Amino acid sequence: VGEFSLTFIVSDGQLTAAETIAVTVQGAQPDGVTELAGRLLDTNDFVAGVDTPVVGAIVSLLGTGISTVSASDGTFLLTNVPAGSQVLDIATAAATAAPDGAAIPAAHLVAPLFIATKHS
Repeated sequence: VGEFSLTFIVSDGQLTAAETIAVTVQGAQPDGVTELAGRLLDTNDFVAGVDTPVVGAIVSLLGTGISTVSASDGTFLLTNVPAGSQVLDIATAAATAAPDGAAIPAAHLVAPLFIATKHS
């Protein structure tokens, strides 16, 4: 519970980019569930001002059995996520090549999260 800063760092071996976001988490109800949504974008294009979605990456919460695959616009939705501390894993090995034909580097992005229940 509180405000947390997450820094995502991505590199293809030549270029590196970082983005820091702030996440505010409200208190969770015991045994509550919620959902987590997001969008995956190619880092190199993003720093150049172009939104190129990462398609086909596997997005999961480690140790929960909850996973999904990023859609054609790069979006993903994880449902029935239990409240509490979770570790987000984004595996790009199965992702579709970028529009220029370049392979998405095989990588895992692992980020600790605290999930609060969804309020209606």
